[in-house]
Amino acid sequence: MDIHRLGRATARGTAVAAVWGIASAALTRLLMRAIALVTDGATEFSWVGTVGITVFYVVVLLPGAIALAYEPGRLASVLFAAGVAFLAFEVLAIGISDVAAHAEGLTPWRWAGVAALAVAMVAVYAAHVTLVHRGAVRTIHTVST
Repeated sequence: MDIHRLGRATARGTAVAAVWGIASAALTRLLMRAIALVTDGATEFSWVGTVGITVFYVVVLLPGAIALAYEPGRLASVLFAAGVAFLAFEVLAIGISDVAAHAEGLTPWRWAGVAALAVAMVAVYAAHVTLVHRGAVRTIHTVST
């Protein structure tokens, strides 16, 4: 194992996961607020919750990003896919429970708004995962030269 290469892959994987995790957390937090407005839910968010979401978005894809930056292959892809699956599970579980708590009495227009915002959130998560993957894999070309 090349320690220098591992160090560079760790730095690159961490940077990619952090940059896109922070960006994704900021965008999804805004969309969460919009959903709360549409469903007449609580629109106040704590800084602790926001930081927790941000850390989760970074940490859940970090092992896969580092593995992909070091050496893309089946094991790295499985590790990254596990992070993506865990992220998707948590996002769906929390999102469904939050909307269900305020869903009673929503008009069709409000449901349409919730659906549009949910699609926007899915797009943000898809971009998050794609950009972390691309950034980590692109590292191989610079790390191995």
